Amino acid sequence: MPIELPTTKKQRLFILVLVVVVIIIGVVIWWGLAPTGPAKENLISADKILEKELMKGIPTKLDLSIFDHPWFEKARIYGKMPVEAGVTGRDNPFKPF
Repeated sequence: MPIELPTTKKQRLFILVLVVVVIIIGVVIWWGLAPTGPAKENLISADKILEKELMKGIPTKLDLSIFDHPWFEKARIYGKMPVEAGVTGRDNPFKPF
């Protein structure tokens, strides 16, 4: 179902004014709600405090004792070490065969 546009000049002008007013209101609300000054600094410091609290639960050293398990002792290395990158693929993958 196609949208019918206003046919009179008065209707087109009204819609244009309405769109401009909505944009202006949106910008005013956007800028009015953005924190500034001390409020913004408080948000930043709150983020840093939260980050420090979250980091307390993370150990500073990794526990690598999992690799002492017998399964890892039985593991074997397959292939040549260290792995060296070789030539793979085509120069131009989009070129037809």
